Amino acid sequence: MGVMFAPPTVDVALPPGRSKTVFFLVTSKSEQPFSFSCTLAEVRQGAAGQYLPLEGETLGSLVRFAKIPFDSFTLEPGKSQEIPVIITIPPSTPPGSYTLALVLTMTHVGGEKLSFQTHLVGVIFVVVRRPGVSHGRSGKYGEIERFDVKEEKGGIRFVAFLANRGQYYIEGKGKVLIVEKKAGRRVAEVPFQVGRGRVIPENAIGFPALLTEPLPKGEYVAIAQIDYGGVKPAEARLSFSCEGLKLLSGGSFVRETSEENVPVVLGLQESVVQTKIVSGAKRTVSIPVRNDFPLPVLVRAKARDAAPLDSARCAEFASVNPEVLEIPPYKTKVVKVTMAFPGNLPAGDKYLELTLTPEKAGEKTLSPELKEASAASVFLVFDNIRGEKVKQATLKNVEIQLAQDEAGNLFPRFLVSYMNTGNTHLTPSCRIEVNEVPKEQKGVVLERVGALISLRSEPSEDLVLPGMEGNITLSSQTPLYPGEYRLKVSLFEGEKELLTQETTFVVGKK
Repeated sequence: MGVMFAPPTVDVALPPGRSKTVFFLVTSKSEQPFSFSCTLAEVRQGAAGQYLPLEGETLGSLVRFAKIPFDSFTLEPGKSQEIPVIITIPPSTPPGSYTLALVLTMTHVGGEKLSFQTHLVGVIFVVVRRPGVSHGRSGKYGEIERFDVKEEKGGIRFVAFLANRGQYYIEGKGKVLIVEKKAGRRVAEVPFQVGRGRVIPENAIGFPALLTEPLPKGEYVAIAQIDYGGVKPAEARLSFSCEGLKLLSGGSFVRETSEENVPVVLGLQESVVQTKIVSGAKRTVSIPVRNDFPLPVLVRAKARDAAPLDSARCAEFASVNPEVLEIPPYKTKVVKVTMAFPGNLPAGDKYLELTLTPEKAGEKTLSPELKEASAASVFLVFDNIRGEKVKQATLKNVEIQLAQDEAGNLFPRFLVSYMNTGNTHLTPSCRIEVNEVPKEQKGVVLERVGALISLRSEPSEDLVLPGMEGNITLSSQTPLYPGEYRLKVSLFEGEKELLTQETTFVVGKK
């Protein structure tokens, strides 16, 4: 078509009540003008993981809260057009993952109206989550809703459909284990095809695996296992018989969906509660908890230390009331956390995590996977008014990933990890600068004036507690070519520089 469209996908993380603008770029490589109309649409997934724009809106859609400043444009030969998409998250938006698409529909080429439609689609992945503390709880839940086997040219094909039952994106990888039915002996292991992409909530995609090594005639059990980032891999089984690569008989596994095998939804007004403390003080904090699930839910409340550093611990001074509560559907109950601090608290802030774990929904006891996926947390931050507050960090690692577009250009992505080595929480921002290492030609040093790439992240939405690791990702739309580069990484807390470190890296051949 002579038009380039980038990027194909954009990731956005926003808390309720915030806005962000993302940009797409259309570039003409043609000698004639093109005209496009612009729309925003919801997205569903096909069985192979492809993203398909939908017409209309559903309840909970973000499409009506996103906008484009214009609804059409003309792209002249050799020119580019930047398209901003402004995303606004209403304060009442429930946490979770949302997906929408920018759809460009070609209407004219060279001034001629088209009788057919050509689309360009950019997908926007939006994660809505209240600021809190990053921790190991996944909040994700996936199941294999169907598992099929069939014979085809070249082997026996297995397809497992991973369904996303939760509120957040999941991504899967896995394998099919083939076990001899009578002996219970594993005879083969076949990996699922990689690159299926993420599964968006309320969608399912098929993961195929092809058995190409013949098996002796007999009866077998195929076990599909897909690791999607939950407590344990999703699993399904089916029986089949074969001779070599000829399928003699085969069944299908189908899982029924009900309210009892989806995560319970607990609503919290705040993810972080902050209050000041003094040594020897006693303080009670009330936490409202809402059951946004159509069945009554039995919830267990437990307090634990949120930060690994000894000076930040305070769970031994906490009591919770009630520890077990039953919340009717769409009702709210209050959990109270009482802190009785001793008179000799060490310097530094104190941190407590109140974990609310649903144990039963209706009459059914939840599985460990559903308990983990349904758990909600509130972090209590106790600002110690005595003693010195130390804000400092050390850099752990910088990983550089290179994404290649259709033209072969390499675009860098920087994954920065650091450790909070102070005694109070951090919400840092990160600055990345990339310069070419000077080259010599005939005794003359050639050096670019100014940074080739300069990036600055927004301050972290999450609190990084003392002794915890934080992570920041920055992506650049400036391509890098083979050569040697100098990288400078700086962390800031507000305007205070926490650290600066420089290194070099090489792209391709020098």
